[in-house]
Amino acid sequence: MIAAHMALQTAGSLFRPSLQALVAEVFPQESLPRIFSWSGSSTVAGSLSGAALGGILAGFMAIELSLFVVILLYLGAVLTIHLLHYIPVPREEKEEISSFWHEMKEGFRYVHHNRMLYGLFVMLMLGQLTFHTTLGFLSVYTSAHLKQPSIIYGLLDSTFSIGGIIAGLLGTWWWAKCQHRIGITSLLLTAAGLAIVSFTSFVPFAFFGFLLIGIGTSFIRALLQSVQQMATERRFHGRISSLRMLCNQTSVALTGPMFGVTASNYGASTVFLLLLIPVTGGVLWAYVQSRHPAFKKAITAA
Repeated sequence: MIAAHMALQTAGSLFRPSLQALVAEVFPQESLPRIFSWSGSSTVAGSLSGAALGGILAGFMAIELSLFVVILLYLGAVLTIHLLHYIPVPREEKEEISSFWHEMKEGFRYVHHNRMLYGLFVMLMLGQLTFHTTLGFLSVYTSAHLKQPSIIYGLLDSTFSIGGIIAGLLGTWWWAKCQHRIGITSLLLTAAGLAIVSFTSFVPFAFFGFLLIGIGTSFIRALLQSVQQMATERRFHGRISSLRMLCNQTSVALTGPMFGVTASNYGASTVFLLLLIPVTGGVLWAYVQSRHPAFKKAITAA
């Protein structure tokens, strides 16, 4: 079971950056904010549908058949991608095939020569860290802090996901409204949601806080990812997506045990209060980033 779960997670981690790089190759740059926003809404809607379907499958089918359904869905996604018609980015002819380490080193060099990407990686990492930490500690927060039953947990989880759907639907409008302040406003929404859930034990306020977190993190993950893709040369899309995911997943893996100890000793609400510290710093960082010429150029290109 553990090996199967690891295999599926590895497949997902390989699939996402590859698909993101493909999207940037298939669609014109000015369409990327809209495409990534719709993609974010579709992903959240798929997660909700998958959770509901998974519960039904677990009740009526053996685990092997359930995993077979998951594999069929992956195969369906691969088939759908192969049906896309587009002109691939021409690749330079090389005398020999580059090694994995050479390709990754070229990606690091590219980021180092385009320092603006460092700032985008930081903001995207904060969005991803807040998203995954919220998912991981929501159940503990509901039972230990709010002292509510599992049905409230399910409703809070759905509210958090609905925030992601709303962000996907409003992504293009939010991009046009905020322009180069998009990172600042998205992180402010996330910080406001974290502050609410950190200091309240009133259930309706908690719903509003998790809705704001869902909207803010989805804006960060979809729209700032669009900026990153638009500011990156097309031949580096795959490598930069992989490096971004490496930063995101590493931050989640490193902070997870620390947050777990904190929740055990001081309560789940303290986890969200701790998250508020780097997110608030991210707002200040986003202000500096918003003044960068390359950032403004990528924003106005859409």
